[in-house]
Formats: sequence, structure tokens, C-alpha cells
Amino acid sequence: MTGIIDAHVHVGGCMSTCFFTDHVFTGQELVDQLDAHGVEQAIVSGGGKPHGIKSMNEMALASVRDFPDRLIGLVRVHPLLPDWETTIDSYIGDHGFRGVKLHPTQDAYTALDPGCHSVVEKAEELGVPVLVHSGTMPYAMPGQIADLAAAHPKATIIMAHAGRGELYQHTVPSAARVENLLLEFSFQLPSSVRSSIDAIGSERVMYGTNWPAVSMKPWLETLQACRTHFSDAELQQFLGLNAERVYGVGVKRDNRV
Repeated sequence: MTGIIDAHVHVGGCMSTCFFTDHVFTGQELVDQLDAHGVEQAIVSGGGKPHGIKSMNEMALASVRDFPDRLIGLVRVHPLLPDWETTIDSYIGDHGFRGVKLHPTQDAYTALDPGCHSVVEKAEELGVPVLVHSGTMPYAMPGQIADLAAAHPKATIIMAHAGRGELYQHTVPSAARVENLLLEFSFQLPSSVRSSIDAIGSERVMYGTNWPAVSMKPWLETLQACRTHFSDAELQQFLGLNAERVYGVGVKRDNRV
């Protein structure tokens, strides 16, 4: 089995934690969780309350610098703010981050805002993927993210949460019509992973937890209990190989920070 890569975690906080705890989750706490559950690496972005994007990115950078062999950074930007392009250039060009994170719901724009198209064009130019929050109306619905991917067929778009529970019914039909859209399955169940693999193939699905909003333990235990529903090759792609390919990293490979 390939090393596990958690394709969606946060330091600082996330939309699901920042309104009921003031605790700032650190890179050390994240790595402790990875160690506790046998996860080799994680794709990390900063999280917290709305409009704190600068501090979110600073927390992610500090964590990646502290654990360059374990954490792969995503830079979060707000496409309606004037500094989004210089922020991407700094974090990807200077600090070796491997992708871009958009959160339309928390930052109150839609996934089809013209600014999102500009961000995707920039990411395509730099050869990095874009992770887009999904699963909330009206800002980040599966069909909107599929439309964004369809408008930029050479870019790589990852739908975070795969539409979540309430909108998953729209996820597979949306993903089936665009080949450059991958699904990340935090807040989901193995049955959703199975149906998505059947519809779009095992090379377009990624394991993620959205830690610290969700514990890593139950997701991994549930997958272990359901592993007979997947081939070993499918599980390897889901748990690590796809993230390794898309983000251009390998297990235990250092980042440039």
C-alpha cells in the first residue's frame, strides 16, 4: 500500500471550527495526528475566520517550513481582492507551495465569479492545481465548479468535499462531464467514493479529512472496514497516488521553502 496523503487539512482553524473555539491548531498538532493515524503527508492550507487570509497563509507557511517532509502547502486567495496574484506568485514562486485554495462560501463569492476564472488561469500558467470548497448553496455547488473546470480544460480543479452530503447527488453528473475535475472526499462516506469511482474512474478521487473539523481516525477506520468494496489499486490511488501525481510530490519528498 502506498503512503497515505490527506489531501485536505488546515492549520489555524477552518470554517467548521473557527466560530466555536479560539484554539489555533498548529503544524505540530497536525503532524502529531498524522503520526497517530499512519498518514505520511498532508496537503495543508491556513484556515480561520473570514477575511483573515494573510494570517492563514502565514500559518500555513510556518507549518510547511517546520515540517517540509510532511506538509505540502496550498496558498489561499480571495479573487476579489487586489493582491491575489502577488500572493500566488510569492507562495508558489518563492516558497514552493504546490497549489491554490479557493473558499467561495466563507469569502462570499461564487465559484463562477470572473475572479475565479482569473485565478484558475494563473494556476494553469504555473502548473499547479486549484482546490475549491464545495457543498454549500449558492456559492459553491458542484455544477458551478464543474463549469469552472470546463471553462479551463487544461487546468486541474479539485472539488473539496465532493459536494458534501447535501449536494452529493449533483457531484457525479457534474464531474462526469469534465475530465479535468477531481473529487476530494472529506465529509463523505465510502459508498460515495465507490459510486464516484464507478462513474469517473479511480484516478480522479482523493482521500481527505478536513482536519481539524473532522477526526482522521473514524474515516480511516471506516475505509478499513469497507476495503473489500475496493481493489488494492483503487485504494492506493484514492489514499495517496492521485494526490502525489496531482500535486507533484512523493511521500517523504522535501518541499522547497
